Amino acid sequence: MFIKERKFNSYLLAKNYLRELGFSFQSRHSFKEDKSELWKHRNKNVWIHLKNDFDYQNFVSIDKGEVWNINVFRRTYDTR
Repeated sequence: MFIKERKFNSYLLAKNYLRELGFSFQSRHSFKEDKSELWKHRNKNVWIHLKNDFDYQNFVSIDKGEVWNINVFRRTYDTR
């Protein structure tokens, strides 16, 4: 499974995108303004790290705001 790292301007858009790809929510980590979540694919050992940053909204404007980044990683060990 190949998933590109993407940026979304809205949390709801990012959440809906991950649900369409077959990911389920696992945990949320928040400290002050830093928010992040871990999502796991239902059938495969693929994990997504969804994190918010303060960055440019798009490539053509100079407006800054909250942007949600998707980072993909695989777990190679079992924690059970």
